[in-house]
Amino acid sequence: MIDSIYNDFGLAQNDQIISGLVSTFPVILDTIMKYWIFHFKIVYLLRL
Repeated sequence: MIDSIYNDFGLAQNDQIISGLVSTFPVILDTIMKYWIFHFKIVYLLRL
């Protein structure tokens, strides 16, 4: 899927960039989800 995006934009395939994106994306997504969950949990608890 990432290869097709590279081809659409006319970029050369680079395995290091692809592996970097694949390994970094879940970490960023996990961080955002945890922030979102705990932020709204604290906001909810403060309203009680």
